[in-house]
Amino acid sequence: MNSEGQQLVQRSLDSELTGSESEALENWLQADPEHLRMYVEEHLRHEQLREVLQAEFMEEAVQHSLKEPAPQADFTRRNTLLVGGFALAAMILLMISIWRPEAATSPIISAQVLSATGLKGRMEPIHWQSGEAIQLQRVDLEAGTLSLALASEIFLEFQAPVEAEFLGDMRLRLYQGRVNAEVGSPGKGFTVVTDAGEVVDLGTRFGVEADRDGESRVAVFTGKVQVRSTDCNRQQKTILLSEGQAARFSVLAGLRRWDQVALAAKEAGIAAADFDALIRTVRDNLGDQELHPFYGVVQGGMREGALTYTDKPGPKWQANPGEPFPHWLEGADVVRTYHQFRNRRRYELTITLNQAATVYVIHDARVPPPAWLKETFSDTGARLRIGPWNPATANQPGFIVDEDGPYLPVAVWECQAGPGDLTLGPPRDSKTTFSIMMYGVLVKRSSS
Repeated sequence: MNSEGQQLVQRSLDSELTGSESEALENWLQADPEHLRMYVEEHLRHEQLREVLQAEFMEEAVQHSLKEPAPQADFTRRNTLLVGGFALAAMILLMISIWRPEAATSPIISAQVLSATGLKGRMEPIHWQSGEAIQLQRVDLEAGTLSLALASEIFLEFQAPVEAEFLGDMRLRLYQGRVNAEVGSPGKGFTVVTDAGEVVDLGTRFGVEADRDGESRVAVFTGKVQVRSTDCNRQQKTILLSEGQAARFSVLAGLRRWDQVALAAKEAGIAAADFDALIRTVRDNLGDQELHPFYGVVQGGMREGALTYTDKPGPKWQANPGEPFPHWLEGADVVRTYHQFRNRRRYELTITLNQAATVYVIHDARVPPPAWLKETFSDTGARLRIGPWNPATANQPGFIVDEDGPYLPVAVWECQAGPGDLTLGPPRDSKTTFSIMMYGVLVKRSSS
């Protein structure tokens, strides 16, 4: 809600609209259906509709019976407010009848609580505990994280603040907040509905965010989803997203790239809080033609076994056999890069830091480092490995085959950077003739 609209809505709630403001509010409401939805929501949230109408009516009656008639200008203004108030009330009552039409028929859903941490309900206390079988229609949390198991192998994690409503066993309406979904084959087709469109599961693990301003975001961690969005011209567009891909979509702005996603550290999923500490933004130079790929940022996520990429759920950072994992890397913030970009010759990745930090680039040790890496970074001498990879890669140059699959040797480079931009180049130079792995990026707070 923009500042002008917010002021008008607030003055409406306070019954202070002038005649010109009433007209401005009406125009603002008619400009976008989302404005009208937010306006109705504010009135419902403050529970002021009945009080406003009663106060306007009673004040008018008392003043007419106990006081001298008001000056004509004041009476005209007050009459305008009263008529405008009833007109707006009529609009609200109309919207109540059509807003959330599914609410009247929303079923009660059976679920099992997998975990419940720090739950605090908006409207009433919540006392669900792990292992409890519950029935519910809505999830309305002010604080906490709730994980549920539904029928058909559908597992949902809600992260507060969140407001959602079940429209059936296979359909969830997300008004605001975050939900991570893991859906087995029996649950294929499970759909998350937002103001901006729908996200339809095709057998996958994905996360959805929805904002009050009408924008939604989706990131896919494994499998595929179908995104059906509607723009301001009521034109519907459907795209397919697969693992490592993400998109932003809204009625006003349409489909756009979502290039940086805050991820949970332990498992693939959208994090409960936006990442805003060391790393401000992560972006590349590919432009909007590369709509879907995203960079996952995991706060404090570096440890042995941490996932490496957003588009490959298998490879992880590992110590070499018989060697400890470097303690000075543990707890660093991880930028999960996109492995498919490993052969881009003109690729650039820019990381904007909020403060000074140590930046590590973990590069394929089989090939000479590119010029930009040698110029800006220093080789720490530490060596790790990344894997396991698909067994079909075992015959490629430099792979080390272990019991659980092939691994690649990697070198750890470091530099001191920030605050501000640090730009990294392509994974290989023009002299490298075979495909190499995409480098990884870590950021850790400087000790000085």
